[in-house]
Amino acid sequence: MEPEAYRIGLKNYSQGKNHQHGFEQHEFNGDNYEGTVYGLWKLASMFAEGNPTILTLLFADPIRDDYGICTPEFRKIVVSARSGHRFMKYMEAQRKSMIGERAQHVKRLELIDAYGYDTKFAGHLIRLGYQGIEFLYQGTITLPMPEYQRGNVLAIRAGKWTMDEVVQASLDLQAEMEAAMVVTDLQPEADWEALNDWVVGKYNTFWVREKQKVLDFRAG
Repeated sequence: MEPEAYRIGLKNYSQGKNHQHGFEQHEFNGDNYEGTVYGLWKLASMFAEGNPTILTLLFADPIRDDYGICTPEFRKIVVSARSGHRFMKYMEAQRKSMIGERAQHVKRLELIDAYGYDTKFAGHLIRLGYQGIEFLYQGTITLPMPEYQRGNVLAIRAGKWTMDEVVQASLDLQAEMEAAMVVTDLQPEADWEALNDWVVGKYNTFWVREKQKVLDFRAG
C-alpha cells in the first residue's frame, strides 16, 4: 500500500518513462520470472471490474494474504457476472491476435516456426474459456485446473492441436459462456459501496500503523 503522500497527496511514482499519480503498478522481469506489483487501490478496482487475470487470485492458496483477499467475505463483495463479459472480451482479443486479425504484442517466433502459431498464446485462450464457464456457473475457479482441462491446455502448448482446432474449441467455449451468462446466479456488479469501505479501512489502518512506527522509532 502507498503512503498517504502517494495515494491522497500529489507525489508521483515513476518507472522508466511511465509516470503514475500515486502508485498503481510496478512491473519486474528476471531471467526466470516476471510479474507485476499492484497498489491495493488499483488491485481492488481491477477485482470489481472483473479482470479475468486478477480474478484467479481470489481462489488461490496463498503463502500470505495480509489483506484478506482470498476469503469468502471479500469474494462476496467483488465476484459478479461482469467478469463473464470480460472473459469473452479477452477471448475474442486473444483469438483475433492468434489468427492475425489483430496486432499481437508478444510473438514467440520459435513456436510459430515450429507449429505455425503461438501455442502458448493459444493455451491461454482455451484456459480463459474453461475458467470463465466454471466461474459463471459455480462462482469459483478451480486451481490448479482440473486434470482434463489442464491436459488439453498442455497439449495445445505442445503443438498437438492444429490452429483450426483451437479456434473451433474457443468458439464453442465462448458460446457456452454466453449461455452461462443468461442463467448465472452471480450478482450483476460488484458491491462498490462495500468495496469502497473495505479499501478505505485497509488504507487507514496501514497509515495509522506506519505513523506509529515512526513515533516509536523517534521515541527510541
